[in-house]
Amino acid sequence: MSAPTTPAVTLPSPVPNHRTGKIRLLLHDMRFGLITAGRTPFPLLIALFFPLFFNVMFNLLQSGETVGGTAAVQSTTAAIIVFIITAAGYFNMATGIVIAREKGVLKRVRQTPMPKVLHMGSRIGGSVLLSGASIVIMLAVSLLAFGLELRPAALPSLVIVFLLGSVASCAMGLAVTRLIPSVEAALMVSTATLFPLLFVSGVFFPLPLPGPVQTVVDLLPFAPMVEATRTALDPAATGLALDLPSLAIIAVWGAAAILAALKTMPWEPQN
Repeated sequence: MSAPTTPAVTLPSPVPNHRTGKIRLLLHDMRFGLITAGRTPFPLLIALFFPLFFNVMFNLLQSGETVGGTAAVQSTTAAIIVFIITAAGYFNMATGIVIAREKGVLKRVRQTPMPKVLHMGSRIGGSVLLSGASIVIMLAVSLLAFGLELRPAALPSLVIVFLLGSVASCAMGLAVTRLIPSVEAALMVSTATLFPLLFVSGVFFPLPLPGPVQTVVDLLPFAPMVEATRTALDPAATGLALDLPSLAIIAVWGAAAILAALKTMPWEPQN
C-alpha cells in the first residue's frame, strides 16, 4: 500500500510593486536619454564646459572688484548658476522637445506603454544631471582659482535652489513648445523668450527699472532664481540662508508650467 502523497503547495507569486516599476521605467528612460546624448560628445561637452568659459572670463575681468561690499566672484558665480539652470532647462528642453516631436520620436513614445508624465520626468531628470555636473565643475574652478567663499551651512540651500529652479526651467521649456510650430522656429522662440528676460531680471548685472516694472519682473521666475542663489552664496549670511519668498515664486511657476505642459504640449508633428 503506497503512502499517501502530500499535495504540492503552490506559493503565490510575488505581486510586482507598481510604484517600483514606474521608478525603474523612469530611470531606464533617463539612462537611454543620457546614452543618446553621449553619442554626440561635442554638444555634450559644450553643455558642460561652455558656461565655465563665461565664468572664467567674467571673474578675470572683475578680479579684485566688489559688488555691494562682497567679492565679485560671489555675484558672478550666482549669475552663471542661473544661466546654466535656464539654458539647460528652458532653452535646451524647448528646442530638444520640438526636434524630437517633429522627427516623430514623441509620437512613437506615446504609442508605447511609457506614460507621458514619466517620459517628461526622464527628460527633466537628464537635464538636471547634466546641469548639476556643469555647476559642480564651475564651483570647483571658482573655489580653486578665484577665491569663491562657499559656506557648508548654505550648501543645502544652494541644492534646493538648483533643484527647484532646474525643474521649473525644464517645465517652462516643455510648456512653451505649444507655441513653437517647427524646428526652424525653436531656436528663435527660445532665444527671444529667454535671454531678454534674463537681462531684464538682473541676472548678469543690475538693471534700473521703474517701480511698477520692477514689481512685475520680481514676480517672474528668473529674478527670484538669481536672488535665492545670491543669498545662498552670500558669505555674510548666517544659517541655511534660505530665501523662502523667492523659492515660493519659483515653485508656483514650476507647478503652473508642469500643469500647462501636461495639458497642452503637442506630441504629434505639427508640420
